[in-house]
Amino acid sequence: MDFGAIPYDGGYVQGSQGVGTPANLLLNPLAGNVGIGIASPTALFQVAESTTGPGTVSVSGSTVTGAHTQFTNTFNVGDTITVITSSGTEPRAISSITSNTVLVTTVAFTGTAPAGTSYSLAGGTRFAVKGNGSVGIGTTNPSYSLDVAGQIHSATGYVFPDGTTQTTAYSGNAGAVTSITAGAGLSGGTITGSGTISLPSVGTSGTYGTATAIPVLTTDAYGRITGVTNTPNNGTVIFLVFAD
Repeated sequence: MDFGAIPYDGGYVQGSQGVGTPANLLLNPLAGNVGIGIASPTALFQVAESTTGPGTVSVSGSTVTGAHTQFTNTFNVGDTITVITSSGTEPRAISSITSNTVLVTTVAFTGTAPAGTSYSLAGGTRFAVKGNGSVGIGTTNPSYSLDVAGQIHSATGYVFPDGTTQTTAYSGNAGAVTSITAGAGLSGGTITGSGTISLPSVGTSGTYGTATAIPVLTTDAYGRITGVTNTPNNGTVIFLVFAD
């Protein structure tokens, strides 16, 4: 195994069979989890955000201004940034990220911090692979083959099990009415385009809603009126109560 340094860029680990002869690099070939940025990985392979971000910051109210920072590449909304201000150590949840050098917290800092102040962050797991092959992005416990805690973007669309591809969101109508038939006591049907089905005051069962007859509306399972008939009143007083 070879270890080396890349000037001004970092270091490397290279599996080898000898000087200048590359070979496979095995990580925990017998058992165990692999973690990047985390001391105790709970998934087969788990990547967590480092607790130390690049650059420094200044704080005023709920605005954090960075110098040489990479907020958009380092933080997510909901992560926690901790800054030592004039009031002490203050952790704050992030509500929005404007750019690599400006972010806003959900609650304003009590104190202030001048330019050049260091900070720490708690971002949690970004990527995890379970032993069963399930992959989680933003979650350590994926319940599906791919489980994403956040939004997903596709530049070319989504392919469904039947082989079809959807490239845009559906924006049409929920459906078109092809035919409406007026039931007993209703007038205006059959309608195949636009039109009105109405309840006439006088129909085959007499005058609906008279002093001696009560109209009875028949509906289907969806609450749609399918018919109307008359029921003799027989002197019974009926109150209709409508609730808000």
